[in-house]
Amino acid sequence: MELPILEMEGEMMSLTEVLTDEQVENWRKILCLTLGPYALIAPREQIQEIRNKMQKKLSSKLPKCEAK
Repeated sequence: MELPILEMEGEMMSLTEVLTDEQVENWRKILCLTLGPYALIAPREQIQEIRNKMQKKLSSKLPKCEAK
């Protein structure tokens, strides 16, 4: 499964970065607040997809820096 790549002002911010086991566990803990106990048994790929969507939304809201 190929994940999207987000372009930001000429630079590429890759959303294809695969989360480590530790990162997945941290995301599960955070997602328990929104998804409930399902976050503890959700497939790794789903955790990764949720992370990518949240990162993309956050990145699109950040102010754009102008290169000098």
